[in-house]
Amino acid sequence: MIPRRLTTLLGERGSLARMLAGQGAGSAGVFVATAIVAFAMRPWMIGWLGTSTFGVWLIISSLTGYFGLADLGVRPAVVHFIARNDARGDIDEVNRYVNTAFSAFGLCGLVILAAAGIFTWLLPDIFQIPPDAVSDARIALLVVGLDLAVGLPWNAYSAVVIGKRRYDVLNRINLLMLVLRNGAIVLLLSQGGGIVALALANLGGTVLEMALKSGAAFRLEPRLRFRLGLANREAAKDLLRYGMMAVVVTLSLQLVWLTDAMVIGWLIAVPAVTAFSNGAVLPSQIRQLLAAAGRVIEPAAGALDARDDHRALGRIMRGGARTMIALAAPMLVYLLVFGEMFLLRWLGPEEVEKSALVMTVLAFGVAAPIASYPFVAVMYGANQVRALAGLSLLEGIANLAISISLAGPLGIVGVAIGTAVPAAVVHLVLMPRVVLRRYGVPWGDFMLHAWARPLAAAGVTWVVLSAVPLGTDAPGWALLVGLAAGTAALFGVVWFALGRFLPFLDGAVEPKEDAA
Repeated sequence: MIPRRLTTLLGERGSLARMLAGQGAGSAGVFVATAIVAFAMRPWMIGWLGTSTFGVWLIISSLTGYFGLADLGVRPAVVHFIARNDARGDIDEVNRYVNTAFSAFGLCGLVILAAAGIFTWLLPDIFQIPPDAVSDARIALLVVGLDLAVGLPWNAYSAVVIGKRRYDVLNRINLLMLVLRNGAIVLLLSQGGGIVALALANLGGTVLEMALKSGAAFRLEPRLRFRLGLANREAAKDLLRYGMMAVVVTLSLQLVWLTDAMVIGWLIAVPAVTAFSNGAVLPSQIRQLLAAAGRVIEPAAGALDARDDHRALGRIMRGGARTMIALAAPMLVYLLVFGEMFLLRWLGPEEVEKSALVMTVLAFGVAAPIASYPFVAVMYGANQVRALAGLSLLEGIANLAISISLAGPLGIVGVAIGTAVPAAVVHLVLMPRVVLRRYGVPWGDFMLHAWARPLAAAGVTWVVLSAVPLGTDAPGWALLVGLAAGTAALFGVVWFALGRFLPFLDGAVEPKEDAA
């Protein structure tokens, strides 16, 4: 039996709150499984490939991340139009948009292959790749380009599964592919394969994944048709109009989260890419975990905005922001206090010195995007993509400029600062003001009632744990897990104590009556 308090929090069976909680939990669960596998695989892959070769793989991964821009923002538009027309029962329109998107994605695949071919020859001129790794790097880049080109068109059909909100089907396929893809990587690398084998394993996984998801789409919608003749110019215009601003948002996210490795490889050295990534991976995983869980807010926000229900939107933003920080805070405090010990046990002493400070800086850096994710979800759901694009582009450009300027004097720590500072300004100041002003919610009230309690609890937890003497330089996994549990427990105690003795922090976030 679900406790009464939890039922109140999640909502009754069949309610919007219960549905969002279930979908968010499922998506978060898949992400956690993926993160655990990546965590376990990372030191093993570094050991097999070597620091320099693994750094080359990270550069290739970052570079090809930009190739995803070739879809011109069609991907989010496909889901939008499929979901809308599926809800109306208009299967003809669903088929029209799906086949138009397939054709558009096919053209994008050709663009990706061309870009991969060009960068294949430019790699050693742009990045400081060791001479003996150039040949493998070129082949791996071509294979990764083929991987993206093959997978893109079939995303049009897998979008049908998303449009029907069958996240359970997607999650089962994603978990299966997690096992198969990483099993192939272990097998190939253990037999002496390098980054080319790694790229081939991912290519094979993509082909199987797209086949499974497309097959699921046809099972869920028997009237779905693969018929490219249904594609037309008007549907293409609709997809591109909707997706144009998504391109800017995507580009900005690439500048924020993928450019760091390229800046380091260009201005510092390839081995430094691995050192930076070692420190960045855990803060980044925490950010992505909570984004995966919070993404379900977007469609709910769109429906409430269409009904001009600003009070409900205020509750979603306040509850979402508070929940996101409350979930992230104990994890980020753990990294701040015990992160260096964790790296020491995970990667060994030779990898810790430079990576620990990067982890500390980025633990602060990801806190701001996590806190503001409900605003991002509302902007997507309420079709405020133009404003979101402007803010995202500002953050991306500032990130790139500061990272380049600080890479020389401060090394990889300067690049981390270049990520953290713009994130704090955009996500804690500018984005909240833009969204809250639209719905007539006072910024100060929101800060007090949404952010004050979890931030205060995090601060107290940090101060208390920093005073704990551990008396060991090489902790075991049992101690590290115990410290994680203790951090979460202490945060919970402080959280409930603040709610009991400072109840004004739990006030509602209400819009002004004259809000537009």
